Amino acid sequence: MKFNIKKIIIYIILLFNISIVSYDEYENKKIEKLWDFDTVDRKPIEIDKKQSGTPKNNLPPFLSVFTSEKQEFQIVPQTDNVINGKNGTTIFIPANSISLPMSFRRGDIVVLELVEVLNDLDYLTSGVDLNYTDSRGSNYILETGGMVKMFISYYSKPLVLKKGTRLRLNIPMKDSTKQMKVYKIDETRDVWIEKGSDDKPTNSSESKDRITNYMDDLQWWGFNSPNSETTCVSGTIESPDKNPPYSIAVFGLDYKNVMVKNFNTIEFSINSLKDKKIKILAMDEKGNIGVSGEILTNGERVYLVDEKNSSKCIKIGSISLKKVPADIRQNRNKFLNFLGLKED
Repeated sequence: MKFNIKKIIIYIILLFNISIVSYDEYENKKIEKLWDFDTVDRKPIEIDKKQSGTPKNNLPPFLSVFTSEKQEFQIVPQTDNVINGKNGTTIFIPANSISLPMSFRRGDIVVLELVEVLNDLDYLTSGVDLNYTDSRGSNYILETGGMVKMFISYYSKPLVLKKGTRLRLNIPMKDSTKQMKVYKIDETRDVWIEKGSDDKPTNSSESKDRITNYMDDLQWWGFNSPNSETTCVSGTIESPDKNPPYSIAVFGLDYKNVMVKNFNTIEFSINSLKDKKIKILAMDEKGNIGVSGEILTNGERVYLVDEKNSSKCIKIGSISLKKVPADIRQNRNKFLNFLGLKED
């Protein structure tokens, strides 16, 4: 009788352990299924061939020292995560919002890279074009309130968000009077597409000096105000080295925007906003730099798609390039002082 009781007890213990293992395996499979890549969710993007891509502009190598820092964060994807960028950006990542491979196991982490673009040098070095053409073919220049780019990876392999997932993005806003719209860059076509208006604060505890919206993927995102009141400026470059290509950058002084364009001749023409204060920076790849004084763009309303209408641009004369010492070209504060700009 005692022998039978022992057998029964051992059987019950084994059955209990098997039940626990079975439950754990079920939970693992359920989580892994939730984390699997869903290829149906990621349909190829349909390309509108009527809309041309944005040309990339090459910048002088010395500007690379001013490129926005890639900030790295380790996140546990099965829990809620709040990312706080060093320049004030906040991103809320809901639990289980990232598609993960079958090899992922509970307790593993993924790496999030964040790039914040919130000031003039960031805009200059980002390589992001702030020209915008809407679905009707109308052209604008985007006054920007800030941009971010995120990249999420697992053992250096890129990950994507699950279908229907949205990350809450909140960034500081210098001019809270402007009505901003939300845009993202379609990296297939390399163009901005509009995603709606920014979310206004829902209660008095939320800062009115910040703007918020939701990201449904990991492209470039920006809070921008499209301005159709455009004009253009033209001039010539005087350089002792005669070293094209030349990079021309237009900085907005009473609005936030930096336009960049490359030229292989000493003549240049570039879009700008009308009736605004700007400053023009001219550079070559040898570290020769020239800076204009303050310019008021009270010229004719025009938008340059090519060089055909450059005769209508505001003529600003010549910008002389000179060799700038390395200590200025390699120090952020000294370079900003040289340009006559401030760190925002």
